[in-house]
Amino acid sequence: MAKLYNNAKYFKNSSIAVLEQKRRCGGDNLHSHIFHELVIVASGTAVHHIAGREHKISAGDVFVINPTIEHGYVDFADCCYYDVLYNNENLNIERDDLRDIPGYDLFFVKEPQIRMEQGIPPTLKLNPYELKISTDLAKKIATELKEERSGFAYSSTALLMSLIVHISRCYEEGGCKNENLIQAINYIKENLSNQISLDHLAAISNMSRTNFIRKFREFMNCSPMYYVIFCRIHQAKQMLTSDAGNISEIALACGFNDSNYFSRCFRQHTNMSPREFVKNNTGRTYR
Repeated sequence: MAKLYNNAKYFKNSSIAVLEQKRRCGGDNLHSHIFHELVIVASGTAVHHIAGREHKISAGDVFVINPTIEHGYVDFADCCYYDVLYNNENLNIERDDLRDIPGYDLFFVKEPQIRMEQGIPPTLKLNPYELKISTDLAKKIATELKEERSGFAYSSTALLMSLIVHISRCYEEGGCKNENLIQAINYIKENLSNQISLDHLAAISNMSRTNFIRKFREFMNCSPMYYVIFCRIHQAKQMLTSDAGNISEIALACGFNDSNYFSRCFRQHTNMSPREFVKNNTGRTYR
């Protein structure tokens, strides 16, 4: 089982911590934590494991890992990266004006959830100038926390805010290349009980059908309609374990008009029938 790290391990007199990690080789075991982690790769390479998949990371890659998400690293090769850890609830940094920045909403809020679900690789690559600003800010936060001069908690929070805004702007000014795709993904999640067509998803994304399918596969490592089924099965699993209705009712609520087709899709994704899934996870015999 992956180790779960709590606040006490890293946070002393603040809700922020910065770790400069320098690893020539080797790796880390899978772990998770109850705080947010902003990773900035300064140099070298490694392989990042998340959501059952692995991706190579290198200088300039930046990504966010949400609380409780299992992940780890292997195959470090002269890798230096900064772990900026922060407890979002204690800091209360998500002010309305911050959420109004498109780059923040996409990169810090929506993408981490999608990356967790599908195990997609980092989607922001900073250029050398942007990377230096980011690492300099991380170092300044670390210095404030280490020296604990008067006002260090306020100063470190302000520097963290500057770092978050800087990265949000980098993502936004880089064209937010995944913004249209994320709009389509959000539409899928909000309309699982309705009919969802490729043509409509392509229209939401302002792309041709062919281009949308190609871009979606590049971003999510699967086809759009596979992802629709994935989300529907995920919702069905939640409803089955909470006893939200019989199998036919749950199938319909998740966008499956045919309960037999639902059962076939469910088995393809879980290697068990809906009834077997409920019995294995709750001990109940499903009606």
